[in-house]
Amino acid sequence: MILRGNLSFDQGVNAKIARSKKKRGAFGHSEWVISLFLSGTILDYGGGFYVKHAVFSIAVIYLLTQRRAYTIWLHCLADLAIVILIPTIITMGHLILSPGAADFENILEQLWGRIGSPSYFIFVPLIYFVGAERTANWFVVILTTLAMVTILLILAHVIGMINIFEYTEFMVRHRLALFGTDTRAADLGISSVGLPSFGASQAFPVGFSLALASHPVSAVILAAAIILQIQRGQVLGLIFSLVLMLAQMRRMILVGLGKIPKVSRRAMKIIVLLVLLILAMGVTITFYMGDIISVLMHKYRLIISLQDESTLVRLGHIEGYWLYVKEAPLGLLWGFGPNAYFFNTVTGYPVFMTEMVILIYIFWYGWLYTTIFYAWIGFGLCSLLKHSRKPFDSALVTALVVLLIIGNINPVMFTPMSFFFLALVRARRFELAIS
Repeated sequence: MILRGNLSFDQGVNAKIARSKKKRGAFGHSEWVISLFLSGTILDYGGGFYVKHAVFSIAVIYLLTQRRAYTIWLHCLADLAIVILIPTIITMGHLILSPGAADFENILEQLWGRIGSPSYFIFVPLIYFVGAERTANWFVVILTTLAMVTILLILAHVIGMINIFEYTEFMVRHRLALFGTDTRAADLGISSVGLPSFGASQAFPVGFSLALASHPVSAVILAAAIILQIQRGQVLGLIFSLVLMLAQMRRMILVGLGKIPKVSRRAMKIIVLLVLLILAMGVTITFYMGDIISVLMHKYRLIISLQDESTLVRLGHIEGYWLYVKEAPLGLLWGFGPNAYFFNTVTGYPVFMTEMVILIYIFWYGWLYTTIFYAWIGFGLCSLLKHSRKPFDSALVTALVVLLIIGNINPVMFTPMSFFFLALVRARRFELAIS
């Protein structure tokens, strides 16, 4: 919640924080911690190397030594309750009441499996110390670096310099990346084309939205990586980000015409770079990746004719969930717990996790909590729209909308980066509240 006129008991502390942030080097330690934290989390996105746990611990220890962190946590109690406390209580209740609850170690493991990602929301104070915009810049820089690596690997593989499949076993073992194309590519005889997709690349559309505000070159690099990977969720995120961001920039340009010429120049620079990007990708695809166009055309023909396998599987998820509800209707209220699963009516396979994260939230926690959680995100979006003051805020709004869209096409909404981004949004709202 944005709090105005309700900061009396620590106005002095917050005023010192605001003044200190203007001094060079005042939060140098915080910036080192957040750069290490983001780098380690993105490198160890899947958990193979366990670097993520180390940088997570370092960041938590650092915050515990900062008295100002407790002040910010106090102002975010309602947010912490929604994101962490309520799902923890529901999960613990299910685990304790489920068979085998006496296995304390299993309870802790299952609990961390559900609360591990939401726990990244506790880094609101760290983001505030560094600054929301500066944190977003770090986020963009690290994702851009990963995008450059992705592009180089794809092009090197396509032109025959390397064979990325030689490294597949290592990457998959440590859950760093996945290799391959759309499964329907096998029907067209081009399944040998390898496309690396790092785990953290799921966040590329969010990074692209943030980069559009002030880092057009990074935006082009991220867009290139998204296009070359040819993942439906990422491409849709890219399209929505472009439409929403350019619409907002057009509004700002029209409102400030003659007053803010820099905004207009930035918009023109982005448009020119995007045109160059489209031309460059067109040449690359024409010479090296022409077969992939056939995959896309084949894929979307199936979607239009309602014969697309992934669409049918998603419908099977929904039908399987409702069949489960018919047997235990009380699960509509508080869910069925982390150990529960339903059967997909199309594939016949048990479903523990799906790309449709909102469905998994409903299945684990029930409709009431899921409604509260997404309403909370919507409230944050409305707050940003109401108090938006600069292009960065427009980018943040766009990125949040894109996250909600792609978060239920790919399982992005339940990742550490997703909750870290929600913490970034909350930190920005806190900045707007006391500025």
